[in-house]
Amino acid sequence: MRSLMAGGLLLALVLIAPGSAFAAGGEWKARQDDLVVSVDIRWAGCSIGGYYPIRVRLQNRAEARTVTIRFKPFEFGLPTVTRTLDLSQNASASTSLLVPMVGSVSYGEFEVDDNSGPLRDLTHQLSISPGLSNTRLSLLVIAGATVDCTGFEGAISSLMGASRSGYGSVSTGDHQVIPPVSLPDTWIAYSGLDLVAVSKAMLSGLTHENRSALLDWVRSGGTILIYEVGEDPASAAELDTLVGFEQASRKTAWQSARTQLRRPITVTQFDSGPDGDEETTFTPTADQAEFFWEGSSDAFAIRSLGLGQVVGIRGNPFPGSVHDWAWLINSLGTSQLKLGDRLGVAGRTDNEEFLDFLIPGIQSVPVVSFLIFISVFTFVIGPLNYYMLNRRKRLNLLVVTIPGVAAITSVLLFAYSAVAHGFSVKSRVRSLTILDQGSQTAISTARLALYAGFTPSGGLEFSPNTAVTPIWPSEQGFESGRVDWTETQALRSGFLRARTRTQFLTTEVRNERGRLTINSGDAGSMSVANGLEWDLAALIVTDKDGNSYFGKDLPAGGSKGVSALTDGDRKSAREMLRRSHPSPPEELASGDNVTMFDGFSRRRYYYYNRETFLVSSGQMERKLAAINLALQNGNSFEKRSYIALVKEKMEKSPVEFGTETTVVDDFHVIVGYY
Repeated sequence: MRSLMAGGLLLALVLIAPGSAFAAGGEWKARQDDLVVSVDIRWAGCSIGGYYPIRVRLQNRAEARTVTIRFKPFEFGLPTVTRTLDLSQNASASTSLLVPMVGSVSYGEFEVDDNSGPLRDLTHQLSISPGLSNTRLSLLVIAGATVDCTGFEGAISSLMGASRSGYGSVSTGDHQVIPPVSLPDTWIAYSGLDLVAVSKAMLSGLTHENRSALLDWVRSGGTILIYEVGEDPASAAELDTLVGFEQASRKTAWQSARTQLRRPITVTQFDSGPDGDEETTFTPTADQAEFFWEGSSDAFAIRSLGLGQVVGIRGNPFPGSVHDWAWLINSLGTSQLKLGDRLGVAGRTDNEEFLDFLIPGIQSVPVVSFLIFISVFTFVIGPLNYYMLNRRKRLNLLVVTIPGVAAITSVLLFAYSAVAHGFSVKSRVRSLTILDQGSQTAISTARLALYAGFTPSGGLEFSPNTAVTPIWPSEQGFESGRVDWTETQALRSGFLRARTRTQFLTTEVRNERGRLTINSGDAGSMSVANGLEWDLAALIVTDKDGNSYFGKDLPAGGSKGVSALTDGDRKSAREMLRRSHPSPPEELASGDNVTMFDGFSRRRYYYYNRETFLVSSGQMERKLAAINLALQNGNSFEKRSYIALVKEKMEKSPVEFGTETTVVDDFHVIVGYY
């Protein structure tokens, strides 16, 4: 009760002043023992998931030392996150402490230790997210001065409504403006955002690391607004070079603004009244509606980059009007903008399709068997034990036989569980990799299921470039754990529990030099050399004229000819695509809850209704469904592209598992552009 009251008080403090932006953050500077620490937690988003970046700058004015920075939550609901750095004398270092937003709380302490122990003067209490009550679109503006975002926020309130907490207050904003010096240098720091806005001049002036991180986030599915382009974005060659369109093999086209979507919308406003926040609406006529942006089709243009979108805006969109921003948002579509919608999962809430991706052969806890076992145990340790000793006039031995039988039963239960589930980690994975050979960039998205007989001693370890989002079953969530960023993304505890079904959605953006070398021959023939690391079970290649070819069994390092794609080939490819399609197992077809079978429930109680998401609606499953539909309907594929299905049980996988594992079922699709 005390923790609930504390959580409620902090949430109430956050919800004061409903007209202000709900982006969490601040900055401060402190010094102790000749160590100067500057911390910036200004950021937006992360209300339902992603990584919250606490940016830290350290200046060591004393002898060389080892420094550990830490975020520690006040209670359960977020992991403790650490990073350790070695600082020589008079050295400086900048880093980001990335907090996975996987639980229900948003507040904790920033702490610093060195060789001498905790540096108490550097401890600072902080709140790093608006919390689950705020499910609005988030916007991060990169600018060197104040930016007026009232037009954007008004459009969001009018189009999507306000996010309400259990206390009745409303969230009418989630934006933040930060200078470029405060930017992180890894793409997953942006993973909790929906939109990023930056001028073309500012983007051009960013360091290579910062610009690459931002554009990699776009490739993973984010949306960037590049404004003050100064000309029609669709014909701005300098913008194409800046973003990297010229190097990409996939030659997408700019889509000019659709002027038919430029129309007045019903405006929603919120005012504080005696009974709480009061909502009013107003529908202006065409003459009453204010538009500040130019109304032509070259006001802005949209172009895809990887799984994300780039928006080039001719002028400065800020502040703009509610109707201007509604024009842009309606052109983009909220299903692509919102984090939970584009991924199909959110790290801070449960997912309705958890049971659709269980590991084959990993049975649930055998409830009936355990009930029989416990019933026999109760009979043996009680009536039978008493009866046997009473017949022998040795009831005094009850103090020996009762703990003895209990110990034997415990050993037998442990042995039974070990035999049934083993000691290793078993896994199932379903992944999609988008590979652009021209830019040598790969975006891999994977749904990963793990089951550990015993939790690995080191936990899970992923690359720092991999965003790891837990997929929670109904009414379950994160309790506590530890994450260490010193060398890798080490999920030390709390993320993989022994004998508990566990699932993640992982997204990795990486450089990929592997490629298919495709050569067209005479009379519609084609040969393919496999320069990837994986053997391919099947391959569909589409040439520059739109003709498709099909082949099977192409090993890594090998080459072979492929023939024209036939209806039979389409059917064969569809059967391969359906092999690992998510669906609930037969034993759970009646709707049994997974918490019943895993032996415990981590039920959470909230002051508000949480959103739930469907993995099948995420960008990975939408892309796989589109491939299947094209095969079914006989549609053509993109020119100069290929679709490859990786062979099962390969020694090396296109995605990370986080630990050594026995792969029970793996399914990998590569969509490439050459």
